[in-house]
Amino acid sequence: MKGLILCTLLTCSMNTFSQTMDWVSLPQEVNDFVFTMCEYDGKLIAGGWFTQAGSTPVNRIAAWDGSSWTSLGNGVTMTGITAHVQEMIVYQNELYISGGFDTAGVVPAHFIAKWDGSAWSSVGSGPNASNLIYAMEVYNNELYVAGTFDSINGIPATHIAKFDGINWSNVSTGIHGSNVNDLHVYKDELYAVGVFDSAGYVHSNYITKWNGIQWDSLDYGVPYGNSAMIEWNNELLVGSDVDVIMGQPYFYIHSWDSIQWNNFSNQEYVADVIGFETYNNQLYLHGRGSVTGPVGYSYVANWDGNNWNNVGTGLNKNVEDLIVYNGELYACGWFDQTNYGSYHNYIAKLGDVTGIEETTLDKKTIIKIIDLMGRETIEKPNTILIYVYSDGSTEKVYKVE
Repeated sequence: MKGLILCTLLTCSMNTFSQTMDWVSLPQEVNDFVFTMCEYDGKLIAGGWFTQAGSTPVNRIAAWDGSSWTSLGNGVTMTGITAHVQEMIVYQNELYISGGFDTAGVVPAHFIAKWDGSAWSSVGSGPNASNLIYAMEVYNNELYVAGTFDSINGIPATHIAKFDGINWSNVSTGIHGSNVNDLHVYKDELYAVGVFDSAGYVHSNYITKWNGIQWDSLDYGVPYGNSAMIEWNNELLVGSDVDVIMGQPYFYIHSWDSIQWNNFSNQEYVADVIGFETYNNQLYLHGRGSVTGPVGYSYVANWDGNNWNNVGTGLNKNVEDLIVYNGELYACGWFDQTNYGSYHNYIAKLGDVTGIEETTLDKKTIIKIIDLMGRETIEKPNTILIYVYSDGSTEKVYKVE
C-alpha cells in the first residue's frame, strides 16, 4: 500500500508530493527502553528494559524477523530489582549478552550469559562477573569484556577480561580507574576507552590499546567522558561528551591516525556521543544530547564527507544504538516520537515516507493529525510539512481532519 492521506477539510489544496527518508515505526513495537541491538541467526535481537514486544510477553530481550517478535526463552531476570540487557555480541556462533541480571532462562548467570539459539547458559563455570559489563569485542579469536567488574568466574580481573570459549583469564593487571565504556579493534590492536588513568603499568588518559601482550598509551590521551569508537577512512574515531583537548576545540569526536590526534569536524552536532554506525557509505552517530544551531541534530546525525546532517525529522530522546539489518538502518533508545510528533515506541527504522511538501488550507487555521488507531493528535499552523507514513498496514496511515 502506498502512502495515503484522508482529508475532510472544507477546502484543502495540496502541493507537490515527494519521497524522502524518515523514521518509521515497526508494525509491532515494545513497551519500554531498548538499549542494544544485534543480528543473530538472521533476526534482529533487541535488549533493554521492555517486557512486551508486540503481543508477546518477554523478559528484557526479543527477536524481530521483519514481521513479528518472538521471545528468547524466559529472557533474563534480576533478584529484587529490574533486570536489563546492556550489550550483545556474537561469538563462536552464539549470542552473548551482558547487563543487570542474575538469571538467564532458568540458569544462574551474573551480568553475562549466552544463547545458542534454543537455550540459555552461563559463560564458563562459577559466578561470572562481579559487576556490570559495558563492552564486548572479539580480538585474536577471544571474547574480551570490559566494564566496572573486578573479578570474573572468581578470577581477579580489573575492569577487563577475556574468554577463549572455555576459560576466563585476566588481561595483564587490567585497567585501573572507574570503568571501561567501549572496546574496538583497530589496526590489529584492541582499543579501550572509559574513565581510567592507567592500563597494566602504563599511564593512559582515558584511552589505551592492547597488542595481545602489553598495554600502551596514545600520546596524551583524550579527555574524560569517552564512550564509543569506530574505524572510519582508516582512522579511529572516538566520541565523547567533551569538546576540548589541550585547550583546542574537538567538537565531541577525536580522530586518531596511529600517530597523532586530529579534529574530525569543526561543526557541532549531537552532544554526548554514545555510538557510531555506517550505512550506505555514510557515517552515523547517535547520543544523549540534541544540539541547536544553524542545523539542529536531534540525537542522531550523519556525515556526508563534509558536513553533519539531520536524519529525517530527528527523534525526541536518547538514541542508544544503531544497526543495519536487512539493508535498513534501525535505531533504539528512550525516544517515543519524532520531532514532528509521529509516535515510535523505543525502536524505529529509517524508511521511505510519502510527504506533502506544503499545504494551503483556506478555511481552517489548525491541522489535526490523528492516526487511525487514535493514538495521537497534533495541532500545527496551516502551512506545514506533513509526513504520511505507510508500511502496508492501515494502522500506519494518517488522516487529516
